[in-house]
Amino acid sequence: MLGFLKAPVFTDYLHPVGPGLLLGVAAGAGPPFFWGGEVQVLLYNVSNPAAPAVVSNVTVTNARSPVMSDYHAFLYRSDAGVAILPVYAPRPFVLVLSVEGGRLGVEAVVEGVYASRALYIGDVYYLVGPGWIGAYNSTFAEIGQLSLNS
Repeated sequence: MLGFLKAPVFTDYLHPVGPGLLLGVAAGAGPPFFWGGEVQVLLYNVSNPAAPAVVSNVTVTNARSPVMSDYHAFLYRSDAGVAILPVYAPRPFVLVLSVEGGRLGVEAVVEGVYASRALYIGDVYYLVGPGWIGAYNSTFAEIGQLSLNS
């Protein structure tokens, strides 16, 4: 063993986001599958295996994310340095984070959408939920929506 990191949470999903950087999604305090829990997004610097460290984090309270049990719900766009994850809360939303300069930042919050997947084609992002697909521009303003429940 080269090194270890004692962390306050168990990271359910890890994704490489740059040289020596891993982005983790974890269930924080409270029950992870019911309201009252937390979603923690942590940026780990693992460039020195003997001394890994959490260098940035974002915490959402009273929420959970499907990323914790289904990695398909997570999207990372390396050319834009953007991570996208749906968050289920009393009012669901999609959290868009920037990963830049070894820090996490909140780029956008797409409110009121119950999404389970995200993808992009060119500069258009698509959020997919039960019975709908929404199209969003690079600032995550909605540019269209299609209902699949005809």
